[in-house]
Amino acid sequence: MKDRELLQGLTDIGFKLPEGDLQPSILPLVFERGGGFYVDNGCSSLLSTGKIKHHHTPRGITKFTASSLNFPTSSSPTPVEIPADIVIFATGYGNCSIRTRQIFGEDAGESVGDVWGLDDEGELRGVWRRTGHEGFWVAAGGLWISRYYSRVLAMQIALDLKAREAAR
Repeated sequence: MKDRELLQGLTDIGFKLPEGDLQPSILPLVFERGGGFYVDNGCSSLLSTGKIKHHHTPRGITKFTASSLNFPTSSSPTPVEIPADIVIFATGYGNCSIRTRQIFGEDAGESVGDVWGLDDEGELRGVWRRTGHEGFWVAAGGLWISRYYSRVLAMQIALDLKAREAAR
């Protein structure tokens, strides 16, 4: 693998990389999770060589100061203080069905179900096709995938509208 050394360097500093079949290809991450990938534009080598510091914390930040961050630890009541000039939050992606519930209510969220990932037939769940909630369609993803699938979705919506008109 061409990037083996770079990926190992990122792993060594605690950078969370996809595991198994999802590493290091972008397309499975797009279709399985609708995100969770990072395209290196030169930052990875700066991270893996320590020129840019990385700190992953599932427990959150305790405090910001003018020049540092404090993180809780499991082994000590005293937080760890790390000096920082700049802080970048990489918070990840959330499932669209959660936002659907928040905006449209539990009934819509329940009928839409999971978005992204593959169903039993190997098709994308809940995005760019009928969701299971009448008249509710999900268009999601980056620009490159949206440009293609928005046309497919528009045709499905048009056919759905024609079918409803014909049924009247």
